[in-house]
Amino acid sequence: MLNSITEGFLCCLMGKTTNAVGPLDSVESSNGYSFLEVKPGRILRVRHSAPSRPPAEPPEEPGAAERGTVHCKRKITLYRNGQLVIENLGDAVRSEILHCSNGTAEPSSTVELELSELAGQTPVQGSAGTPGCGTPGSGARDAAAAKRRKRKPKKVINIDCKKQITSCKGTHGDVVLFFIHGVGGSLDIWKEQLDFFTKLGYEVVAPDLAGHGCSSAPQIAAAYTFYALAEDMRAVFKRYAKKRNILIGHSYGVSFCTFLAHEYPDLVHKVIMINGGGPTALEPSLCSIFNMPTCVLHCLSPCLAWSFLK
Repeated sequence: MLNSITEGFLCCLMGKTTNAVGPLDSVESSNGYSFLEVKPGRILRVRHSAPSRPPAEPPEEPGAAERGTVHCKRKITLYRNGQLVIENLGDAVRSEILHCSNGTAEPSSTVELELSELAGQTPVQGSAGTPGCGTPGSGARDAAAAKRRKRKPKKVINIDCKKQITSCKGTHGDVVLFFIHGVGGSLDIWKEQLDFFTKLGYEVVAPDLAGHGCSSAPQIAAAYTFYALAEDMRAVFKRYAKKRNILIGHSYGVSFCTFLAHEYPDLVHKVIMINGGGPTALEPSLCSIFNMPTCVLHCLSPCLAWSFLK
């Protein structure tokens, strides 16, 4: 009793209570399950699994970006007789190529194609400009190259570009997969899928709908309307969404996936709908038979019963 009186005096003097009750914050547990309070007293169980990210890589050294650069330099010549010549002009020093070091011939760097006979013939490959290498048929190739130089090409295309080769890190830091179950289910139906995609490096989120699984179960019917449950999914989505989000829904969960995709088109990357059924109205139409007065339904009941007996 003395403690309660002391706490009362402290409350009056300091203007605040010693034990304040506030909304439940999302608390992550060691097994990946957490409880998120979307509204006061409305708590959802959520399984959130994020793979461990590798440590940040040190900054690249100067000139390291050039190590993975490939220089592509080609010359494509189209002649009036339909002949197409593709010459690969690499960065190698031409003098080294022409000298044929170590007594070996340069790999074929020229491809000749006859467009009119392309379907039935294989490309004729040659080494344009490799005289004096002593390889069989080198004289014929030199003669063909000299003959090409005398002809006037119809069109010449020069390609000179650089491409950067990068490595895949194997992680998906900006992708989140949301799994939403249907009526009568729980997030446990996604156990195998959650484990599978987590091992692949994806971040996964699966909530329990209100009244399902380990989420709270309100005692009023208004807590289970489509829009009430949709607002719960909106809160979960806003809590865990990133740049690219993929929604996977089963049965009634498909409706919440389409709701989120409509509300956040810039954030939803893909939607996967499993056994969602055909598109039906969420609310009964004004012309529906179920919206007629009770007396009219009572009068129609004999006709309806007769139609079933027929």
